[in-house]
Amino acid sequence: MPQLSLYIDDMTLARVNAAAQAQGTSVSKLVRGLLARDLADTWPPEFLATLGAITDPSFERPAELDLTLDRPRADL
Repeated sequence: MPQLSLYIDDMTLARVNAAAQAQGTSVSKLVRGLLARDLADTWPPEFLATLGAITDPSFERPAELDLTLDRPRADL
């Protein structure tokens, strides 16, 4: 597996070490997990938790559009 070297300040290193110790894991595994989570090509869980959260009755699903009314696309 490839290795990566980082230059970080002492305070950040202390926080990383504390987080790894609190989770009972190594610094490498902690940082790998954080990078994988932050670089994932997906919506964050906080965003997904908002889906369906609005209970305002004025929000209604619009009627489906009649696609036969579309104009033909021009060939470019």
